Amino acid sequence: MNLLDILRCIRGYVHFTAEGGFPERFINLCASRGIHLWSLTPHIKKLEGCVSAKDFFRLRAVARKSGVRLTVNKKCGLPFFMKRHRNRAFLFAGVFIYIFTVIAMNQFVWFIDVEGTDTVSHARIISTLEQYGLKKGVYSKAVDTDLLNREGVNSFNGRLMWMSVNIKGSKAVIEVRDYVDEHEDATYKEPCNIVADFDATVLSVEAFNGVRIVRAGNAVKKGDLLISGVVENTDFSASYLEARGRITALHTVSRQKAYSAADSSFKRLSDSKKTHGVNFLWLTFPKSDKYFSYNEFLEIKNTVLPFGITAATKKEYTDNEVCDYAILTAIDSYTAEFYRDFANTNILSSDTKISLKGTECIITSEMNCIDFIGIKSPIYIDKE
Repeated sequence: MNLLDILRCIRGYVHFTAEGGFPERFINLCASRGIHLWSLTPHIKKLEGCVSAKDFFRLRAVARKSGVRLTVNKKCGLPFFMKRHRNRAFLFAGVFIYIFTVIAMNQFVWFIDVEGTDTVSHARIISTLEQYGLKKGVYSKAVDTDLLNREGVNSFNGRLMWMSVNIKGSKAVIEVRDYVDEHEDATYKEPCNIVADFDATVLSVEAFNGVRIVRAGNAVKKGDLLISGVVENTDFSASYLEARGRITALHTVSRQKAYSAADSSFKRLSDSKKTHGVNFLWLTFPKSDKYFSYNEFLEIKNTVLPFGITAATKKEYTDNEVCDYAILTAIDSYTAEFYRDFANTNILSSDTKISLKGTECIITSEMNCIDFIGIKSPIYIDKE
């Protein structure tokens, strides 16, 4: 369908049949009076074609002069459609409101994604940029991307080389790059190797100086050689240099902390059930107290709409026991220490358990995460 067909549908047109009389005179009179006909199809003793709804009334006088009889076969286009459904005004109003809402909501940021880093937590990057105006629900044209790019890099104390915030419709994509020399230890200026400082699976290796020993996919243990500072020359002699590089690896971290929980009782879980609700902007229907929720928004071709669902887990506790303040304090302390120690670690998954043993609250976490691996190990050269 071309543009002309679209305009005809908007204005409306009539498909007609002209029978008897003088069809040639009928066509000539239409041309002389400026009545435009199209899709003319001749048949035996009749003629079929189309004319605009506005010109159809003028067509009757032409038909009388040429002796033809007009028959309406079909009325097409928006005016006739609206007339047939004039009793469904609320339906059209709903469609209009829906289209207007989608277009209007597309002017706001509803989805934020981070790309290009394996070492800095995506959640921390998003929370940092919220301080400078990038958050869900903000008007996209009010976001100062130059300010975000500049202050975002400065907020991570050299861990990031550069940052670029790109807003596409309702989606904001934060592209970052790690600083290539960020993990370099300046302690050793003498010849040294880079060895593993924990057990892990290597994901990427970049050797800036020295000989790469391991490759992506290799499993290494603590103390294994990653990049060697010993280089063999063509005359079979050896040169010693300071090995430098950047290696990322996947590893498992186990963490356990014990806190005092003496002279207190804790609130016990009596029942747990799942509920579902509907999201619109920042509102959730029905609204209920929940301890864990997962929000999922509707996305069409990378355009995130402010509509979605919420899956919430509601937990009920016994009324005859009081919440243990000491346990809550322990959890709060553990969370603060956890964020401080792993703020710049990309945690893929974690499993945290809380248990009571006597008067102690024991919190145990096991995480799969991506981090830098490698520490400098000096090469001792016998000069004799």
